[in-house]
Amino acid sequence: MSYQQQGFPQQQQQQLPGQFGAGAAAPRTNPATAVLTGLLALVAAGAIGLAAVAVFNELDGGFGDLPGELKTILVLRVAGAALLLIGAILVFARKMAGAILTVLGALATIASVLLLPVLAEMPMSRYFELIFQFEDADSIGSVVALFAAPLALIFAILPSTLRHLRRRAGNDYEEPQGQQPVW
Repeated sequence: MSYQQQGFPQQQQQQLPGQFGAGAAAPRTNPATAVLTGLLALVAAGAIGLAAVAVFNELDGGFGDLPGELKTILVLRVAGAALLLIGAILVFARKMAGAILTVLGALATIASVLLLPVLAEMPMSRYFELIFQFEDADSIGSVVALFAAPLALIFAILPSTLRHLRRRAGNDYEEPQGQQPVW
């Protein structure tokens, strides 16, 4: 004879707030940091892309006539812009690869801005004085990218962003890890 057959009522299991019992669904994730990651990645991609296009427009002899150091910077800028753009699109599509591409693009963008004075053998202080005068599209793009890319990188690696991207768009409620689904 079972416990219920003896006339005793079945006890309900109590759950504390924040606990997930068997069959309980995980709460919805907050998309705020993921959206900020995507927006900052778009801003950084546009800014560093603007800086690269401004340099390309000023070329007289073409890309092949440039010194190797400047070629490296331009390739890093274009690669950073492309990775940030693709990363932002994938973040908005809730794909984990978007966060990874955003991190890689942000690193390439930051490297392209900070390596320019090193490769040109210019003092860093003089370089920052020049770009913070905002005289041309290259300096404006470099400064905006220098602020937006690190923020995009930070937001891309936040646990709340990664948690939101791990869950699929149609599957906001997934079983907590280690729990068996109740059929």
